[in-house]
Amino acid sequence: MKLTAEEIAKAAGDGRVKLTAAEAAEVQHQSRNILALLDAVPGEALNEIPAACYGHKQPGSTRQDTREPSLPLAAVLHNAADTDEYCFHVPRIVES
Repeated sequence: MKLTAEEIAKAAGDGRVKLTAAEAAEVQHQSRNILALLDAVPGEALNEIPAACYGHKQPGSTRQDTREPSLPLAAVLHNAADTDEYCFHVPRIVES
């Protein structure tokens, strides 16, 4: 199986990733190598693996919330580039 340049461009667009022509060619080359490796795996090798469909459940992901004291304001503002008395300022980013 081989991905075309149009398929690479569509996938990049779906992911909102801008690729240069060189990057698109590299992705196409890498995907060709990955698909070739998958073709090399015999289908029988996968028959012994049971099918599974489950979400990842992290230990402690359903713990109860606990109330803890907040950080002191001076510690929060210590490394900020631009601050005033009570908060840090985040520069506005406008994409065009």
